[in-house]
Amino acid sequence: SDAIFVSTKSGLLIYDESGKLKSRLTTLNGLPHNNIKYCFEDSDGRVWIASQGNRICYLWKEEIRFIEKGADHTIADVNHILEDSQNRLWFATMGQGVSVLDKGMVTNLNTSNELPSDYCYQMVLDDDENVWVSHQKSLTRISPSLKRSRTVSKEDLSNTESSMVSVLFKDKEGSIWISSTHDVVKFNPAIDKASKAAPQLSISSIKVFDKEQPLTENLSLPYDKYDITFILAGISLRDPEAIRYKYQLLGASESWNIEERKDELFFPGISNGNYQLNVYASRNGGPWTTEPVSYQFSINRPFWLSWWFWILSGLAISAAVIGFVRYRTFRLIRDKAELEQIVQERTVEIQQQKTEIEKSRDEIAKYAKDITDSIKYAKRIQKAIFPAWQDIKEVLPESLVFYQSKDLVSGDFYFADKVGDKRIFAAVDCTGHGVPGGFMSIVANNLLQQAIKQVGLTKPSEILNYASHGITNTLHQTFEESSVKDGMDIAICCWDEKAGILEFAGAYNPLYIFRDGKLLETKADRFPVGTFVGETVNEFTNHEIKVQKGDMVYVFTDGFADQFGGPQGKKFMMNRFRKMLSDVHSKPVDEQFELLSKTLKQWKGNLEQVDDICVVGVRIS
Repeated sequence: SDAIFVSTKSGLLIYDESGKLKSRLTTLNGLPHNNIKYCFEDSDGRVWIASQGNRICYLWKEEIRFIEKGADHTIADVNHILEDSQNRLWFATMGQGVSVLDKGMVTNLNTSNELPSDYCYQMVLDDDENVWVSHQKSLTRISPSLKRSRTVSKEDLSNTESSMVSVLFKDKEGSIWISSTHDVVKFNPAIDKASKAAPQLSISSIKVFDKEQPLTENLSLPYDKYDITFILAGISLRDPEAIRYKYQLLGASESWNIEERKDELFFPGISNGNYQLNVYASRNGGPWTTEPVSYQFSINRPFWLSWWFWILSGLAISAAVIGFVRYRTFRLIRDKAELEQIVQERTVEIQQQKTEIEKSRDEIAKYAKDITDSIKYAKRIQKAIFPAWQDIKEVLPESLVFYQSKDLVSGDFYFADKVGDKRIFAAVDCTGHGVPGGFMSIVANNLLQQAIKQVGLTKPSEILNYASHGITNTLHQTFEESSVKDGMDIAICCWDEKAGILEFAGAYNPLYIFRDGKLLETKADRFPVGTFVGETVNEFTNHEIKVQKGDMVYVFTDGFADQFGGPQGKKFMMNRFRKMLSDVHSKPVDEQFELLSKTLKQWKGNLEQVDDICVVGVRIS
């Protein structure tokens, strides 16, 4: 073009060869802003216009145009523009790094591509087609392939305390002149002395709670929570202070982290599990080591997470409580018989009879208190066995658990666990409530844990089949003469988040899914978990449902529907229960919990709770 373009704070001025003003372009002509920072004419005759804080535009045949919306990146707040031999346009931006426009496609290079800063000021093209970009206190070299960059710090350029790199200029010899606030530096990129080799790397030592440990293969530590520090040895003869490390600790996290110029990696509060530390090293933006330095170690599981501990604990608690109750009952019967004998033999000693009766009354009260205290202790044990609320939230982030026991210990309980990408949750109703139900819930929870953690089952029907056989082996082989049918009603789901599939199996209790205001019900098998003496072994049905984002899934026991209340003291019933869930399912899970609690309280009134209640809701995300 024969025109002269001048950038001003009042728009773009266009002069002819004689210096006569031809036109002025402003926002009235389509510019995004009147403050023009820079303009550049490319090989196709387009004049690119960079305005203050706005998108880049260009002048073509007296018309202001913008990059087509098909480009995958918006170029804005541009400081400088250049064109390379491949006719690619390079844009240095304030906040977006460097953008490269090639045949309508935009590639963005920023701190995620190892640029030291997303704030870029000027650019210059060297004789090898490398683009040098200036930042506040450094230069970055970007190769023509856009795949690797190298950073030259102010210490590599000069010994002075330079501040901002403000101007770049390449002379006829190919040297780059760099102007900063304190000096001018001549830099020859052809004889760049930066070391191309990656540093040598090793792990020199390991500390546990600041106490150095032998660096043995496959270090194994007893169960505890440890603060572990790894001391790294990165060797670079040219600039040892510029070494940085990239690392990950498998077993704790899959992500990679960058540690800038610090040779200690600190990991606090590491608990039981198997771990592998992988570390790479690099010097000042240079290449990383080709292979990671790795170190494996493990922390043992606590004994109380073993399956045998849960079984022995359950049996011991059951035996202790049963023995305690029988012993106290025997004592009461014996004391009563002795009292009657005293009454018959010493009718004349009425006052003494009164004293003996009062003594027996006090003993009975003490025995009752002891029994109540034992049941409270059993409740604490039951609470410790079942998952805590924060654990539920880790497995099911958008969920609710509405759980109210009738007595101190409960036969209902909820269950949640995660295996890989699969999330397993359930609502369980064991035989009875109170102490018998509490004992049964411990056995049932342990069998679910065994099926998932030890056997590796994730299909709900297989988990229920395993639990059914487990109840038979645990209880009925010991009490074959008992006529009590020990078992549980359950609704259990396995949600494969990645596949979008929800698997379900149930014993009496169904599955409810609300989608777009409609209820999708999946019915359960009409027999319980637990094969009873003299009965046929049943196999549970596995259902697969394709779920969608926003679906609200509910599993529950029968306690809510069986609660008496209302104006006429009748049961809540399933129709009213479904209507309640339909009314609340679209609301946030915390609000759903409050509405369920409010509904139960209003319905029950002053009546007693008739059964344990458990409702689990999960929002599909």
